[in-house]
Amino acid sequence: MNSLEKRNQFIIIVLTALLAGSLDISAAFINSLVRAGTSLVIVLQYIASGMLGPKAFSGGWMTAFLGLASHYFITFVWTFLFFKLYPLLKIKSKYQIPAGLIYGIIIWVIMNFIVLPNSGVRQFPFRVPKAVLGISFIMFLIGLPISLMFHKFSSYDSGKAV
Repeated sequence: MNSLEKRNQFIIIVLTALLAGSLDISAAFINSLVRAGTSLVIVLQYIASGMLGPKAFSGGWMTAFLGLASHYFITFVWTFLFFKLYPLLKIKSKYQIPAGLIYGIIIWVIMNFIVLPNSGVRQFPFRVPKAVLGISFIMFLIGLPISLMFHKFSSYDSGKAV
């Protein structure tokens, strides 16, 4: 891959992360507002509390911005991983929808059972309806768009795939 192809792939990864991150954060905003009347700033501060702990909620717009930036950074990391690891699996491109949905489940599991418990985010008791909603958000708003964008814009050769 030459430097132009690498630059173009990086741009596609960034745009894909922006798309998936925007879909996910929009759903989080709407869900929090409708279910609990929570402001957008509080949602973003909650994300920032992963790094700052409870003091994130007293940081105003600065910690809200930190939460937004970290949300997009995390989405970028998941997007980057998909773009780099998926071709190694040699899966036919006709499986792009199941691959994206399964990737969403993998993301949810890793985030909820490894990342978040080891962060400063306040932990809540496990509730099945909330978990189903969370998994659905990640599957359809992060995993699926990442897979679809990968297959639309990458030079993935599914002919070699199993």
